[in-house]
Amino acid sequence: MESIKSDFGPRKVPFLILGLRTLAGLGGGIVGTAVLLVAVFLGASVLSSITSAEGAVNPLVIFVFMAVVFLSSCLSNVISTLLIGLTDRDKYKMLFSTIYQVFIVNLVTLILMAPVYIIVSGFSAEMMAYVAALQILITIVASALILEILSDAKYALLGVYSVIFGLVAASGVNFILYKMADENGTILLFAALPVIWFMLGLMNGLIGMAYRFVYDAYGVDFLSKYIKYGMDTEPSIEEEEITEKDVLSMKKDVKGSDFFAGNEPKPN
Repeated sequence: MESIKSDFGPRKVPFLILGLRTLAGLGGGIVGTAVLLVAVFLGASVLSSITSAEGAVNPLVIFVFMAVVFLSSCLSNVISTLLIGLTDRDKYKMLFSTIYQVFIVNLVTLILMAPVYIIVSGFSAEMMAYVAALQILITIVASALILEILSDAKYALLGVYSVIFGLVAASGVNFILYKMADENGTILLFAALPVIWFMLGLMNGLIGMAYRFVYDAYGVDFLSKYIKYGMDTEPSIEEEEITEKDVLSMKKDVKGSDFFAGNEPKPN
């Protein structure tokens, strides 16, 4: 399935593409949550031994926790970007490069967050959940931006706006779920991945449709990278004259060429 690309302006996003992108994001989020659920159920029998007598978290538990968070978030991000990319192969032509970059950014984020896990584990195991939430959010945002920027550099700004609107909408949905669950943070741990990717896929299509409508109505491609604003316009005549004068006034450096040619003038 391909979106319609006209000679000028952004792509037209049919309703079918909108639905497929939404389902693709939801599917990737569900896979990541499923991995997280399996890991929690498998480790339920050893939850009583998470902390030592002093209340510190066992180093082995820290490592396992980091691995589970990385595996679930990375798998969710890779599958979501893959499925969204498959909904429109004409737009997402660099899909394999995108998946590679998504994996790299997830791995780099894990490495950067590892010291934070170790530090907060000395306070309480609960704080590790907040670090995990931050890691998941960072990797999702980075993965979504990579998908959009590599797919169409001309409309990278359109991708940025779709990600922002998706995160805002997902935050609202997660807040509602949090209140409905009597402010139980556990619900967010399992709902974050599917909700965020669901809203990212939905807003990806909706923002594309809305921007195409604006383009058809006004005929101006506001978010194209070729549109210049303010001082980013063409240089003025005075600037061109100054630049040309500076270039003409520059003396040609022939000493270097004479040296390598063996014609260096000998001192008297």
